[in-house]
Amino acid sequence: MFTEKAIELLRELKRTDSLLAYGDTSIKRTVEEINALHKELIETISEHLEDKKTPYILSHSAVFQLSILRNKRCILAYLMERLNRIREYRWNSGTSLLSTDLKENLSPNESKFFADYDRLLTDYNAKIGLDLTMDPQPPKELFIEVRVLKELGQVVLNSGITVNLHLNTTHFLRRSDVSNLIAQGSLEHIV
Repeated sequence: MFTEKAIELLRELKRTDSLLAYGDTSIKRTVEEINALHKELIETISEHLEDKKTPYILSHSAVFQLSILRNKRCILAYLMERLNRIREYRWNSGTSLLSTDLKENLSPNESKFFADYDRLLTDYNAKIGLDLTMDPQPPKELFIEVRVLKELGQVVLNSGITVNLHLNTTHFLRRSDVSNLIAQGSLEHIV
């Protein structure tokens, strides 16, 4: 049956939220199937030039053409979903380093995509002066109340404000100034 390998690629991807090993052999077989179907379509049309409008030739040609298009759509959906998961990993991890498991499962082109995407995101974060991966949802308020969990003493925040952060004290500070300290576990956001 046509398009079986392409559909199996999508089924494997749908079974898990993580990235499985890149389906190189399945993609190659699907491309070979596309080429064989295309060759068969051209042969069918060229052999029956004079009677190409008969229902048999029309339906025969339509099956080949639709199978080719379905294979292409399946491969493109597979590749797009993998790229979306790579982007999502970069945003959720907040780091430019790939885990060893993930690195082994990526194709060389996907590894290059991750490196390029990481570089773009890092450059953009540097230009705007804010790490967008820290808090993907926009904050409801600019200032938050925090409790000091570790003795830090006198600290100069990103905005230039100097604050004494002594153990078990609470402060009302700008979210962007203390988000790194919250992530490190030095401060706790009081809700």
